[in-house]
Amino acid sequence: MSLEFRDVCFAYKNTGREALKNISLALAPGELTLLMGAAGAGKTTLCLAANGLVPKFRKGGLSGAIVVDDVDVTALPVAERARSVGLVFQDFEAQLFSTEVSLEVAFFPENLGVTRDLLAERVSEALRAVHMENFADRDPTRLSGGQQQRVVIASVLAGNPRAIVLDEPLSDLDPAGRSEVVEVLLGLVRDGASVLLVENDPVLAQRAHRVAVLHEGRLLAHGTPQEILRDNDLLRSADLPPHPLCDLFERLGMSARPLEVDEAAAEFPPKESVDSRIPSAIILQSTDWVLEARSVSFEYVPGRRVLEEVSIQVPRGHIVALLGHNGSGKSTLAQQFIRLLEPTSGAIFVDGRPVSEFRREEIGRHVGFIFQNPDNQIFAETVFDEVAFSPRQQKLSDDEVRARVNESLAAVELQGREDDDPFSMSRGERQCVAVASVLAARPAILIFDEPTTGLDAAQVKKMMALLVQLCDRGHTILMITHAMEIVAEYADEVVVLQAGRVLLQGPTSQVLHEVETLERAGLRPPPVVRLAHALRLPFLTAEDFR
Repeated sequence: MSLEFRDVCFAYKNTGREALKNISLALAPGELTLLMGAAGAGKTTLCLAANGLVPKFRKGGLSGAIVVDDVDVTALPVAERARSVGLVFQDFEAQLFSTEVSLEVAFFPENLGVTRDLLAERVSEALRAVHMENFADRDPTRLSGGQQQRVVIASVLAGNPRAIVLDEPLSDLDPAGRSEVVEVLLGLVRDGASVLLVENDPVLAQRAHRVAVLHEGRLLAHGTPQEILRDNDLLRSADLPPHPLCDLFERLGMSARPLEVDEAAAEFPPKESVDSRIPSAIILQSTDWVLEARSVSFEYVPGRRVLEEVSIQVPRGHIVALLGHNGSGKSTLAQQFIRLLEPTSGAIFVDGRPVSEFRREEIGRHVGFIFQNPDNQIFAETVFDEVAFSPRQQKLSDDEVRARVNESLAAVELQGREDDDPFSMSRGERQCVAVASVLAARPAILIFDEPTTGLDAAQVKKMMALLVQLCDRGHTILMITHAMEIVAEYADEVVVLQAGRVLLQGPTSQVLHEVETLERAGLRPPPVVRLAHALRLPFLTAEDFR
């Protein structure tokens, strides 16, 4: 089945903003097309137009045609078009509503009227495709973000659409999970489906058949991965990050533009001529722990352990990354530092004091927690009231509250936005509001759960600059993330969990070079680290090479 956009234009009602400008893009049967673009490029609008949510639910003016197998489906109702075009939302949590995984996955085919036997077969196949077959009886709300994302993908696959559109479906998945889902999509295209995948990771883009680049509502380029990814200037002109190896070689003044580590390594001198100049890796050592977990175990359900005898230490004044595959226990562990969860056994310490000694309303003054989804944290009608909530709870005077709000908004560069509705802001701005609301309590320790999820390259750079700035001001940062490039560039130390146990813990320069161990745990160091490892160099970033 083919999916084609023919000269599609769309402007949102009221704002009049042109989100799509004369988009013509054909998705051939049996091909995976990857769509790249910065925030505001029009990616989500194009996805919603594919199955009719634009303009049926997101109102505005649509022109042009959307064609499925040479049939113009532009005017068809969403319910009818869903039989042909399946859609996975960027906000995947909005697609979850059932109390059991199997019921969630059954909903789509059930509403298509499939027989009971076929329904059971569809559910089983879809869960098996995303490696969630052992979670059929689980409550989706008790799963990790990455596991929930897999369930949503399975729920769309179960409807057996022949064209599938996925709006950033890999954002919450660990590297192994991302690879597994891409394999699922490649399996679908081998069976003749057309797949449109929104994703800005240039390394993952290598596995697509075609790559399309959107910029400010226009189709900037469309070609093979090799053509698009080797063009650093093209990607930068679209506010996208270049491929890390192509970027490295450009910085080094080398003409080659390799996409694979082996190809890149062949461009360097023999290892023996380089090894003599290798500096020793710097090993951080500290006994000043601000966060500690001592032999912590945890069970949501008796007999089903999520954490098993976990002991970690977070040193004062550093950025520490907490890594692990989806469901490894990262968020479960982090939430125990703020007493959202209590250990089944073992103990948690904050600044050397057992966290059990803190009153729940007191812990926020010591440890701030910024959730993965800022919408789970924001509730006030204005930015000012959101940021003022914690100081007001501390019974501070109006002048002190205003001073705290001004200080916190300045830290995240949102001065002058006090009267804005947080829910009218972009994802990156809402995340900054959540950070400001935590900073207003003036905690010394900050825990970020996936701080860069859903952000484009410019927003990621801004968010990480904020974390570095906070660390320079004396804050300690514990950062849960799947973004290995972020870890390589910004983290001082790394803790790796696997199946609820500590697998690795130490300086970033050591842990990320445990390439084989990390890959066995479903984590893949970034290409530049793998290149350095192949060359026996202790480097983590392109700047280290330069």
